[in-house]
Amino acid sequence: MTPWVVVKFARWRRTSRGRRANRSERDTWARAKSDLLCPILAADPWGLCVVMRYARPIEEHEYEALENFIEALPYGSPHDLVNDFKYENFGVIGTKFVKVDYEVLPEPAWNEADLDPRAEPLVRRLVDGDSSGR
Repeated sequence: MTPWVVVKFARWRRTSRGRRANRSERDTWARAKSDLLCPILAADPWGLCVVMRYARPIEEHEYEALENFIEALPYGSPHDLVNDFKYENFGVIGTKFVKVDYEVLPEPAWNEADLDPRAEPLVRRLVDGDSSGR
């Protein structure tokens, strides 16, 4: 039987960072509500947990299709909010790829050298407080 939801809890050993990540995902979902992101169904205000719709993990035979999907994303899409395009950060709902881990890192936490060039303009706008997408 396929689960309907997934509950992401902040890790006990890294509670502060985990809570920040959960709040970031909650806020990103509230702003974007994009079908490119795995939907958040509920989240507590403190970031202790986030309830998301279940997205099945990407299977190895889907890697090439996922890479093509990522390359086809336009600038400014919700996936450009992060620079972390690992396979395990994506899932599938129905027949669509969705991002399941889309924490937006605060400026001191991300390294410009590691930032995907497509994500840089949007991440900079978010860090500067402009979430309009322009």
